[in-house]
This record gives sequence, C-alpha cells and structure tokens, in this order.
Amino acid sequence: MANNPDKIKEARYFSHDSNARIDDKILALRMKHGWAGYGLFWAIIEKLRESTDYTYPKDYEIIAYDLRSDTGIIKSIIEDFGLFEISDKQNIFFSKSLFRRMAVMDDKKTKKQL
Repeated sequence: MANNPDKIKEARYFSHDSNARIDDKILALRMKHGWAGYGLFWAIIEKLRESTDYTYPKDYEIIAYDLRSDTGIIKSIIEDFGLFEISDKQNIFFSKSLFRRMAVMDDKKTKKQL
C-alpha cells in the first residue's frame, strides 16, 4: 500500500457535509465538549473509515490513548449523542452516516472495476 500513492489517497478520503457543525446532535456534542469534542468526533470517524468494515471495537481506553484524550470523553462522544450505533453483542460501534457514504463510494469503485 505504501508504494501506491493513489491507494493511500483513496484510503484517506470520505465525504462529509460542510454544515455538519450545526447538526443538532453535533451541537449537543459541542455544548458539552466544545470544539475539542468536535475534533475528537471527526478523529473517531476517521478511525472508522480506516477500518475495512467501517466498524471499530468498543475499547474506549485504546481509542483514548490513540487520540491522546480522556476515556470518559471518548465514551461520551460515542454513547451520549446518538452519533454512533453500538452493538454490545459484537462489542463494536459504527456510524450509520459513514456506512451510507461509504456504500456510495464502494459501489462506484465496484462499478469502475467491472
């Protein structure tokens, strides 16, 4: 992967709304955790994007360490604002919005390969 600049660029891309900051759920997040919480939210989305199935293990300590943040804040961002779906059975979380956006991209990529 490191030798293919196109693959690296593709792996980092995902779309998001330019007005995401004013979504009601995001406003609630910002009210509680400020702009730092908003930045952590996007870092978590990026972690999900980097995963092959766009999910991530519900291990808040690992995520907090990776993002150099507090475990309680990470847990709050993931659980308190309706921004993520949690599967306790599989011990993972994900974003329905990211799933939808990546499905469009993945579909285009599949059609290109045909």
